[in-house]
Parts: sequence; structure tokens; C-alpha cells
Amino acid sequence: MKNAHILTKKAVASVAIVALSFVPATTALAGTLNHPAAPVANSLSPSSIASVAQGYWMVASDGGTFSFGDAGFFGSMGGTHLNAPIVGMAGTPDGQGYWMVASDGGIFSFGDAQFHGSTGAIHLNQPMVGMAAMPDGGGYWLVASDGGVFAFGSAHFQGSTGSIHLNKPIVGMASTPDGGGYWLVASDGGIFAFGDAHFFGSMGGTHLNRAIVGMASNPGGGGYWLVASDGGIFSFGPQAAFFGSMGGTRLNAPIVGMASTPDGRGYWMVASDGGIFTFGDAAFFGSMGGTHLNAPIVGMASGLTGGPWHLTFDDEFNETQLNTNNWQPNWLGGSNSEVTPDVSGSYELSCYDPKQVTVGGGSLILTALHQPCTTTKSGETYQYDSGLVNTRAHYYFTYGFIEARIWVPTSTCGSGDIPEAPATCVSDFPTFWASGVSSSYPEIDVMEGLQGLACFHYHYNSHSAIDPNFGGCPTLSQPGGWHVYAADWEPGRVTYYYDGENVGTITSQLVPNNPMFLILSLGVPAEWTDQTPASLQIDYVQVWQH
Repeated sequence: MKNAHILTKKAVASVAIVALSFVPATTALAGTLNHPAAPVANSLSPSSIASVAQGYWMVASDGGTFSFGDAGFFGSMGGTHLNAPIVGMAGTPDGQGYWMVASDGGIFSFGDAQFHGSTGAIHLNQPMVGMAAMPDGGGYWLVASDGGVFAFGSAHFQGSTGSIHLNKPIVGMASTPDGGGYWLVASDGGIFAFGDAHFFGSMGGTHLNRAIVGMASNPGGGGYWLVASDGGIFSFGPQAAFFGSMGGTRLNAPIVGMASTPDGRGYWMVASDGGIFTFGDAAFFGSMGGTHLNAPIVGMASGLTGGPWHLTFDDEFNETQLNTNNWQPNWLGGSNSEVTPDVSGSYELSCYDPKQVTVGGGSLILTALHQPCTTTKSGETYQYDSGLVNTRAHYYFTYGFIEARIWVPTSTCGSGDIPEAPATCVSDFPTFWASGVSSSYPEIDVMEGLQGLACFHYHYNSHSAIDPNFGGCPTLSQPGGWHVYAADWEPGRVTYYYDGENVGTITSQLVPNNPMFLILSLGVPAEWTDQTPASLQIDYVQVWQH
């Protein structure tokens, strides 16, 4: 947390939620705050949160659309005269609509898919071969076989191969999860990365049995898959696991496209006869294989973010020492033994020392001591010695239900606290939050102790002033002790839960869609009450994803 957020006493009213008092943000978020019930010991099961079942669409060259699972049918161009054949499609992020693109760049939108423009009336050097949608649904890119890229709506042009000699034509594209970049793939497996899209490898220069016909990116942004017309799969990047292929298997018709499952733990392939092949956690919902089609299938899409919950991160601290395959015991140090500086600058008086991170009795224990602490690299000395853990080097994720059961230290309220003595306050600066992998912002602060209160909030850059709708401080009957803190991070929305009760929801296009990692810490604040020695105990940390 680059900036701790200071509350003001005038922000406090005799209500269950204390609003954060900040200068209004330039872009307001819509927020609702709810009164929590009395604390409970058990967690909020993610299965109690409504989810959307998975499904997929496939599209034929005449614009005929076929929907399976919970992918709704919103219309098609089947039976309509087209100036040029359909070559691809993309789904909206909520699964309530889709776009089709024709080889002349004509766009056809259905459901909640908005029309943002097309190249239908423009002379193209080469035909369109595919498209990709912005993660927020506010725009899309079209790509031609020479690698020319055309951006519409909120999609920004990040570069192209339109003026570059290519060994083989471009056959598809995929977007990064934050919409800040994209990949293009050629039929020889060559990959071209633009914007914030990372290059993880390619098949360019490698002999292939059959040409590449498409690609799909992992929803977390950490990899991609390429698919060949014989169903061969090539996976690249740490998050794109190989789940199987049809390579070496006789197919009735060639593969023409693929799509990733919402959690990135599987994928579908579609053949030109509408046959569907599933791998990993991709469920089979039906196909057009064996059915007479007026025109061949040319692509598929899955735009649904829901489905069953999967536990993708779980540490219950039942060992005798920290699991360093999950955690690093400092703030982004070069090694696990490094003593690192504070996170929040002038708001903290403590360094982060691996010696103050221990595991025992089924809990992770982060300790704060009033003793000098000197950082390893800079030699800076702090008044206090504290503990912090983070997962950046080992685990990061995009969207999910984040939950931890935490014992929070308390003390009698004092100078700088919002509640006044003799009330009991959350002491020191305990935190449980998620931060962006590629930059320190945005942040999803599930819980942080601010001026004696346990608070949640969200902010999207280091200069974004936060208005009350960005967060709040629920008044708990017992501010300290054991509580379950959770947040459900979805596209465009974060919902916060304290002890199983919804205490606030933030809805905005500014909610992140890029990979984030977890942090827990017990800092010592400069501007409100601290009490040392103190400890923050964590019973478990979990992340559930669809």
C-alpha cells in the first residue's frame, strides 16, 4: 500500500458504517454499504454466491449461430445475404451477447454486444480473419491476414504487422485480460505481441504437421495456447497448462478454432463440422457434429465468467514453518532472508523482517516488536521490526473469492484513533489485500486497520483520491479477535464480506481485470495508536475461482 488512507473524526456518525473521508475521485464509483451482523466464526462459502453456468457458441460462415450450455442464443445472420463470409466471433464478458466479423470487416452484434464500428465499407489490403473483444465489452479489435489491426470503441491500437513481411498469414488473435494488449498468431505458429502482451514463445521456425488455425489466451494473462487444424495443441507461459489434444487422432473435419474456460483450467476445440472436443475442466454441452450444416463452422467463443467454484489457493498453516512455495516473508525482497523497507512510506515506522514471520498452532503469526530494524540493501534503520508475507513470486490470479480468517490485535483507543477512549480499537496497522502484479496499483484492500477501525476499500492508482463510495469501516461489536474477511472480485465489481455479511459493493469500469497477488502484514503506524509487542494471526487464506 503506497498510501495509507487517513480518516477524519468528522467522518464518523452514529451508524454501523464509517465512511472514509477523502477528496472526491475524478471518476466516482457506485457503492452500497450494509450493516454487518454479529461476528461468526465460520467462513462464507463461495458456493452461496450466485454463479453463472458455462457454455459456448459456434458460428458458421453464413452467420448461423449455435449455442450450448447456458450460452444464450441472441440471434444470427443465418438465412441473410452477406457481402462476405463470417470468419470469427467474440463474446461479451457477461455472456449476454456476441459479435461476428466478416472477411470484409463487417460487424454484426447481438444481445448486449454494442456496435462500435467496422471496416465493412473500407477497402482492405487483405481480408479479416478474426477478432478479439475488450474485457469490459466496450470495444473490439479486428485483424487481417497481413496482421493489420483495426481498433473500435474502448479498444486501443497497440501495433500491428500490417507493414511487415510475414512468412505466413495471420490466422487469429487474443486479448490480454486488462485489454492493454493482444497477441497475433500466424499459420506457422509465429506469435506477435503488442501492448502489455508478453511473448511466451511460439512455433515459428518449427516443422508442424498441420497449420495453426487459432489461439486462446489464459484468462489470467500468463500464457496462451495455439491450435492446429489436426487438433494439435501448443501451450506457452506459466498459466497455460497442456490439458490434451487431438493431434494424432483421425478427425472427420479439421479444427477451426478454440476457446479457454473462464478459469483457464481447460479449453474447447471446434471442428468445421461443428464437432466439439473438451480438455481439462471444459465441460461438453453439445455439438453440431453429425448434423447437416448449410455452411461450415469457422469459429467459437465463450464469454461466460461463471461456473462451479474451484479452490485455487489454500494455506491453512498446519506445518511448523512457512510454506515458501506459497509465500515470501518480506516485501518483494530478492531472497526470503532479506529485510525490506516498509510499504506505505511515511505512514509506517516498521521494516519487514522474515524473523517476525512464524507458523505455529495452526496459524501464521506476524509479529511487531519495538526494536531497531535495519534493511538489508539500503541499510535504513526503523524503530520497529514487523512481519509481512506476499504471494507475488508464487501465486497470482484474475477474479475470484478471496477469504482469510484473521485474529486482529486491539488496544484502548488513543491519539489519532477515530473511536475515543475508553473504547477498544484495532491496534497498529494490520492488512489483508491484493495488489497488481504488473504495477503496485490498483489495490483491493479487504481489511486494513485504520485509526482504530477495520476498513475495506479500493483504489486504482497512487494519485486517486478516494470518496466514501470507495470503501467503508463497518462497526463490529468486537473490533479485534477472530473475524473472517472476504472479497468477491468480479468483472467491474468487488463485494466485501465481514463475518459472512455483505458490508459493501463497489461497481465500476475501474475495477481491475489484471492479475493480482496477496499480501498480509502487521505494520506499525506513524499517525495513530500502536501497541507492541503485537501479533496478527491468520488461521487460513483461500482463493476460489470459477
